[in-house]
Parts: sequence; structure tokens; C-alpha cells
Amino acid sequence: MKKILALLLAASVLFLFASCGGGNTKTDLKPLRIGLVQNGAQVERDVFDNMTSRLEAFGYQLVYQEYDTDAETLDALANKEVDFTCCTTFAAYKAYDEAHPDTLTNLGAAYYYPYGIFLSGFEKAEQITDGATIAVPSEPEGQARALMLLESAGYLTLKQGKTLDATLDDVEKNDRGFAISAYPESELPNRYKEFSSDLIVMNSKTAVNAGYSVNKYSIAIEAIDSPAAQENASVLLINSAEASGEQITSVKELFFSPLMYDLIDDSPKSIIVPAFEISPMKIASPTTDPNR
Repeated sequence: MKKILALLLAASVLFLFASCGGGNTKTDLKPLRIGLVQNGAQVERDVFDNMTSRLEAFGYQLVYQEYDTDAETLDALANKEVDFTCCTTFAAYKAYDEAHPDTLTNLGAAYYYPYGIFLSGFEKAEQITDGATIAVPSEPEGQARALMLLESAGYLTLKQGKTLDATLDDVEKNDRGFAISAYPESELPNRYKEFSSDLIVMNSKTAVNAGYSVNKYSIAIEAIDSPAAQENASVLLINSAEASGEQITSVKELFFSPLMYDLIDDSPKSIIVPAFEISPMKIASPTTDPNR
């Protein structure tokens, strides 16, 4: 249903621009360069491919420029080799901003790869028994996100103040006596498939690579307003010197829209989730660094 709605919205948008004289030939279009990481996640390219026809209605043509790493892509944006990118997380952007103050501007959080809780030993959440086994990632960041998700779902309580630095040692309350163990994230899909643990907490990337969707198979995923989602969301970045430019305004308006929200939400295999919120009247203010 969402895909049908998205297509109808896209058609109506294009009709509106065409009726207002917004039709452009390819030769009339101004290049809008997006920096991508070579051999990076295909989902990023898929997201921007969805903007192609709408940007053309505004007079811009997407041009992809690839780099070897996130760092090189950000440097290219700083040097104005590209116009914008969405290759890095909010946490990584903050680190870059500390090293290169006011060089890049964050237009807002675009999407994130959520962690989900998957049932292996039970068919429904209501069936989970006391003492059930729970598998979480052994990698520090993944383990913290998994524990925070378990806390938000009501399965445990972490020590006060523990969020993205949480470890198994920080579990303060486990009233139902769950046996929580850590394994390399790469092993979690097999534990799910082989019923080796009753609950498995893993990232959408890990799940999708094993053929499982967080939306279809998990009983809970990280919320859009969770610290994990906010810190790990991919952000839309531009060069600060171009912040008031007309083309950047167009990109921002087109990207943080109900249509793009649906397109991200219906991404192939549901690997990503929109990191911005929308309302019937207008989109919410994009997430920005409160210190900026």
C-alpha cells in the first residue's frame, strides 16, 4: 500500500511541476554532485535514485562521484568536489566537525540501520519464559545498542546513565533471570536459524544478509528518537559555504518529505528506517547538532 501511495505522490508531484512549466531537457539540467563511498551500501544509491526525477523537475541532474572511504568523501565535500553526501553517521560527523569546525553543515538525519529483537525459541513475545537465553553482539557498539533495545522493550534495566557505552556488566536488573551471552555479530544469524538462543538481537544489515527483515521477523526495533538511532543515523551533509544556496534548499525540501519518507520506509528488504519525522502539514525540523 505504501509503495502504491509513493508512486501516486510521485506522479502528482511530477504533474504539478510539468503543469507549471517545470519540464526540463537533460541538456538544461545543472549537475548536482553527490559523494558516495565506492563499493559502499547499495541502499544509499537506491535512496538518491528515488530523487532523480523530482530533482530534474527542479532543474538538477544527480551526478555520482565515488571515493574509497567515508573520510575521503567528507574531504571531497569540504573541498567542494561534490555538493552533498549521506555517507556517514551523525557520530562520525561530530568527530569530523571537531577536527574541522564549521566546514560541513548537517541538514538532518536521513535514515538508520536499526537493531531488532528476533524470536527464535518462541513464536510470540507473550510466550517468552523466565530464564530464556538471549544472544547479543560481542562488539562494543552493537552490544550497547542491543542492551538498550532490550531495556526499552522491558526485558532488563541498565545502570543509570549507561547508554551507548553499556556492556553486559552494566545490567542492573534482570528480574526474569534471562541468560544473556555475547557472540560475534556475524554468528547471530546462525544462532537464530538453528534455535541456539531464544532471543537474538542483531542489526538489520546482519539480518538482511541472512535473509531476514527486521520489519517482518523482529518483535521490536530501535525507535527513531532513541540515542542509538540518533547517533548512528546517516546524515545529509553539505559544505557550509553553500548552506544558503538555492540548490541545497531544493535538496532539503525534496529529501525531508512525506514521499521520501515512504520511499525509505519501503526500501528493498526493509534494511533502513527513516530517521526524520513528518506530519500531515509539514516535516519536523531535521536533527541538528545542538552545539551548532
